[in-house]
Amino acid sequence: MYMSIFSRLNPTNSLFGRIFVWFWLATGLMVFAVILVVNRVSDPVEVLPLTKSQQKMVVKIESAIEKIEASDFSTRQIMKKLARMNNWLVVRVDPNTKHVNIGFPRPIAGRLKVFADYSLSDKLIRLRNKNADFVGPFELTTNGEVNILFIGRVLPKAERVSRAPIFIYGGIIVLILGSVFCGVLVWHLTRPIKQISEASRQFAKGKLDTRVNGYDKRKDEIGLLSKDFNKMAAQIENTIDNQRMLMANVSHELRTPLTRMQLALALLEGAEGNTNILQKNIDRLSNDISKMDGLIEQILNISKAQSSHSKLDFCHENISELVTEIVEETQLEASNRHIQTNLQITDNIYSSIDKAAVRSAIENIIRNALKFAKFSVNIQVYASKNGENVCVVVDDDGCGVSDEQLALLFEPFYRAKSVGEQNTENNGTGLGLAIAKAAIDAHNGSIEAQKSPFGGLNMTIILPKD
Repeated sequence: MYMSIFSRLNPTNSLFGRIFVWFWLATGLMVFAVILVVNRVSDPVEVLPLTKSQQKMVVKIESAIEKIEASDFSTRQIMKKLARMNNWLVVRVDPNTKHVNIGFPRPIAGRLKVFADYSLSDKLIRLRNKNADFVGPFELTTNGEVNILFIGRVLPKAERVSRAPIFIYGGIIVLILGSVFCGVLVWHLTRPIKQISEASRQFAKGKLDTRVNGYDKRKDEIGLLSKDFNKMAAQIENTIDNQRMLMANVSHELRTPLTRMQLALALLEGAEGNTNILQKNIDRLSNDISKMDGLIEQILNISKAQSSHSKLDFCHENISELVTEIVEETQLEASNRHIQTNLQITDNIYSSIDKAAVRSAIENIIRNALKFAKFSVNIQVYASKNGENVCVVVDDDGCGVSDEQLALLFEPFYRAKSVGEQNTENNGTGLGLAIAKAAIDAHNGSIEAQKSPFGGLNMTIILPKD
């Protein structure tokens, strides 16, 4: 359960989540990169040799430090006193903690860490940043406390480093990183869409086996789109294949009675005056016409059942009573074949169905069971364990069919052979189970064939329960 919740909350499982995370990740990295570059580029610190003016400045500083060391001033007072001399900038570094203390605005000093890094230099150096020029380190000891000092001055405006290159560098970095991240994101989104688009064009050209590969395992919208495309393509391919097979089977099934009718007409032409031959061939023609009429009616029924536009008249029906009525109507057929019908029906189980369609499906299955049973047919009607479905189960004790034929029983015009049977001439047109399946599917139900524990065939119909 927790994994399911985590999967739903995982932002990478949706296209929106991926774009959202990618955007903020890219923004964060760009901001970090800009800050890093600005910190490095915007405040460059140069270590330079002392100029002549600074050498003279050093003499003044050392002289001032000698005077201050002889006094009892505190560290704060010392920094103020030095700062007043010639408008100096004073930076103090604690040699133990490396803490840097200044008495002037922070931006002028630049990166304070530089002073801590060079506080232990064994010679005087010049540190120049974009705003000021410092000389140090100087050691000042007062009241037993050692301080490291850097003394500097503010640079004239003409000598200060311009900020313009800083923003140019930052802008260039943002453009480069933004272009890279956006390019990767666009490629990540457009590549599968292009493949789906190409698959659609190939499918439209008649390549019905075209599928989108590689993206159907993704859990985001692209993955769902790929799965839906593949499902749609498979369904259309299956429908067209079924239509082609149906046309071929219809042509085959109609050719046989038409051939017999042509033969009968030929015999009629040569049987003038022979009443017996005339009547015999007329009866044959009538029988073949009836078979053709029945076949065409079944073809129309399966087409109607498989059509998504067919209208079903749903009503609240008692399935228990419906099955009982069908069994009672088939009792004459069962008695003639000496077949015992065993009923186990739970009373008053209801479902919202088209009564005519479901009745036809159940009746077809029960009559098939009576046709192929040896001694008995077992019929059960009950509610599923979760109470959401109605189950109608029909078992016979006939010879059954092979495992290979079970999956083909619901194909139009497929006529299965019972185990040991030599031909299928007496097994009907092969449309009954196809019509039954189409009717049950239209009710969001299912129908399944499997081997029966009684030796024959088990047919199970499942319908949604009210």
